[in-house]
Amino acid sequence: MKGKKEPVNRKLLMWLFILTGVISLFLWWRGKAIHESGPVTNTSGDMRFVIEPTRSSPGLSPSLGLRNTKKIIGEIEKLTATASGTYAVYVYHLEDKDSYGVNETLEMPGASIMKLPVIMTVMKMIESGNLKLDDKYTLEEADRAAGSGPLQYKKAGESYNLDELLGYLGKNSDNTAWVMFNRRLGKNAIQDTIDSEGLVNTDYKNLTTTGVDTARMWKFFYSGKIGEENRRKIWGYLTNSIYEDRIPAGLADTEATIVGHKVGTDIDIWADTGIVSCKLSVARCKAKPFVMVIMNREVKRSEAVEIVPGMAKLIWEFENS
Repeated sequence: MKGKKEPVNRKLLMWLFILTGVISLFLWWRGKAIHESGPVTNTSGDMRFVIEPTRSSPGLSPSLGLRNTKKIIGEIEKLTATASGTYAVYVYHLEDKDSYGVNETLEMPGASIMKLPVIMTVMKMIESGNLKLDDKYTLEEADRAAGSGPLQYKKAGESYNLDELLGYLGKNSDNTAWVMFNRRLGKNAIQDTIDSEGLVNTDYKNLTTTGVDTARMWKFFYSGKIGEENRRKIWGYLTNSIYEDRIPAGLADTEATIVGHKVGTDIDIWADTGIVSCKLSVARCKAKPFVMVIMNREVKRSEAVEIVPGMAKLIWEFENS
């Protein structure tokens, strides 16, 4: 007599089929997520900087879609290859938080770019209620500083409110206003702001910083750490300055863009940094807001006046393409 056939456990087979489907679906989703996640990022504070698209390891930046940053980095390096001195260039996307650069972590002299931490400190104190824009400082003889700005020619004893002084500091890069803030706020308080905002490679005493840290300064102004009204004030201090011959000069379509920026100038320094954004009403302007940092040292001015706007043009055309 033949043995009886064991009945098929249909219920068990059904559950095995469902389980196999669930596992397959999970593995497909996981693979898709990894593929779309883009380069590995380094998190520091509340800012994330893409590691891959840099000079040492150029690659694809997620916010740039399929455009390869290797090309723009190569063009930047070519522009400065035979130039005097050293250049540090950094581009940071304020919304997508992606970046690329050349020498962006190299310590560089900041010159008047280091007036940005002063504005940061004043704004933090205003936000906390320790200062008001209509507070006044009196110009003293000890405050006078040669170089940029009209306050060096004003009479001692005259008073200016903080709103006016910040305007001089931003639009005129006024050195006397800078001294007035340094004396009243104290350089230690300004360095404290630098430290608290994670600018780990910025030294206020020696006026040095990096491209990455400079981007963090601009991120501070762009972020929600500052109220809307004060952000509008800051934008007013840092647009339409008397120094529109660097980054703004490289943006041929000035009717379509807005540039809030701060220059740095010395005998062998001719630098500029800022936020570039499109006017909402101009459809041909496609770039999302981004920070552009162009720093240098030991350069010949005759070369830098061509290279800095030229570099700004290269970056803008890449970002707006």
